[in-house]
Amino acid sequence: MSTPRSAYRDRLTTAESAVAGIKNGETIVYGMSVAQPPALLASVAARARADDLKRIRLYTFLPFRHALETVLDPYLADCIQNLSWFVGGADRNLVKTGLTYHVPTYLHQIPRLCRDFMEIDTVLAVVSPMDRAGYFTFGTANDYISTAARHCRRLIVEVNENMPRIFGDSLLHVTEVDAIVENTVPLIELPPPPARPEDEIIGPKLAELVPDGATIQLGIGGLPNALARYLVNHRDLGVHSELLTTGMIDLLKQGVITGRRKNLHPLKHVFTTAAGTKEMYEFMDDNPSLESYSASYVCNPAVIARN
Repeated sequence: MSTPRSAYRDRLTTAESAVAGIKNGETIVYGMSVAQPPALLASVAARARADDLKRIRLYTFLPFRHALETVLDPYLADCIQNLSWFVGGADRNLVKTGLTYHVPTYLHQIPRLCRDFMEIDTVLAVVSPMDRAGYFTFGTANDYISTAARHCRRLIVEVNENMPRIFGDSLLHVTEVDAIVENTVPLIELPPPPARPEDEIIGPKLAELVPDGATIQLGIGGLPNALARYLVNHRDLGVHSELLTTGMIDLLKQGVITGRRKNLHPLKHVFTTAAGTKEMYEFMDDNPSLESYSASYVCNPAVIARN
């Protein structure tokens, strides 16, 4: 009888061996932002540089350095066609020069695209370490990757001990995985940017518009960070957010965010992706008050309206 530990050992391999089965012409989806798998992306890029991979279609969302320095290297554009669901600062120049193709969509629609309309060959994902019952979690990124992982021909996971274990609909059993690679490296950090003078003017005015007990979402940037600081005297705020940020975690630690008055998921702080500091990731780890769900749920306007 197979145990979770034996199933893990059977699937454990190197990054090079894990991606060796990827064939020319495949479609690959990988995790976004903090959840980009550095070892796996580097191994895919190495095969492309060696002229061992061609006509790869790579779907990306908010790439950071692990992708930008490997599979999104402009010199690999003849081998790897990059298709981006979101154009941020990092890949805007790639779109302008024709090295990346923008695929317009809403984040909450991407899981459905992965499930119903795309033929995904390989998914590359970062996960937290396996627990005794045989479950990994998707950590900082549930978004579209949790759906893509279950609607592909090959699922390769990169286990990073620094990836927080997250509750909610974030579980992935070892028997769902085709190959496991271990690579413990620091997670990418996005510390709050310094607020501009105008942010300090707008922040308190916005805070006046937020009632006690409101459910909030905050984005990345100086203004959302400034707003978070001006919410410190509020009571019983809730979180239902596409993005979980350092500013939200600070409010949670201070007792401003409690979720007590939420209509949906009371006492739980719901998100679909997270980016912040090392301290934030450590606070998230194994924290039962934090729950992540697919973007098809968290970012669905009908669900948001229930808060």
